[in-house]
Amino acid sequence: MGLFENVPEESWIMMVKSGFVVGLFLLTLIFALLPMIVVKGYRTETDPDKRTQYSRLIGLLNCFAGGVFLGTATLHLLPNVIDMLNEVKLETKFPIAEFTVAFGFLVVMVVEQTALACKEQEVDTLNPIQRLNQRTLPVVDTEIRALRADEVFATDSSSCLPEPVEPKPTSYLRSVLLLAVLSLHSLFEGLAIGLQTDIKSILNIFAAVVIHKVIVAFSVGLNLLQSQLHMASVVSLDVLFALMSPSGLVLGLFVNRYQSNPRQQLFSGMLQGIACGTFIYITCFEVLPKELSQGRDRLLKLLMLLIGFSATVGIIFIDGR
Repeated sequence: MGLFENVPEESWIMMVKSGFVVGLFLLTLIFALLPMIVVKGYRTETDPDKRTQYSRLIGLLNCFAGGVFLGTATLHLLPNVIDMLNEVKLETKFPIAEFTVAFGFLVVMVVEQTALACKEQEVDTLNPIQRLNQRTLPVVDTEIRALRADEVFATDSSSCLPEPVEPKPTSYLRSVLLLAVLSLHSLFEGLAIGLQTDIKSILNIFAAVVIHKVIVAFSVGLNLLQSQLHMASVVSLDVLFALMSPSGLVLGLFVNRYQSNPRQQLFSGMLQGIACGTFIYITCFEVLPKELSQGRDRLLKLLMLLIGFSATVGIIFIDGR
């Protein structure tokens, strides 16, 4: 006890963040690689009930994480952004804090929609011969059969008709594009941790990020395996994805280290606002539409969303915010 009682608070914060850099990387990588072990038995599983149970569990956890993110963004990050930018005392009535949040929301949306538009345009420009050649590739055919089986199990309980399958030539591109978009999210999630200046805020944000991260990492790993990429490529992409949140955290440390004048504090506040917008986007455009659009467990998913939001409210209320 006496060994650490004279350690300054800034040093404690630096130690905690440094530990979280390593922890985020290891947790993300472990859960991203976990499907390699699980899928060996999962691919050979013929019992539809077990597949359905797995799908339901992931959906419920996603809704819980969505509630945590919604509460964190609206009740914690946004007030912090407003307080930080108010301290700069800018001589303007323009709502800078709210603008940065909306800007972060729109940036991620633009990146995602642009990537999807490029993918769709590439498919549309294929001539009939190219389409025929793509369809006759055995590797692609195997991939589509696997995806179709998963989609049948995933949608059987919620709809009378299966969802349409994406064009065959771009199924692997879809996985890579998904990874790119989620990597951008991860960078800003880590940034949100790195920009915090007190232990309680760091722990709150880290808890919210971890809940979402382990679910997303497992889903990303599973998606990459379904894309029929070489195993070495899958591992490399998993490692790259695992590095994104720690990279954002390190970036936040760098920004805070030089946050001594109003300009630097303004920059820090705006970056945190962008991170807040990313949190809102994840909740409103990824988690909720995907999960609540399915008919199964609708009320249970809504309950999990409210529980996640209430958990965040309780933590913030106890902290006195």
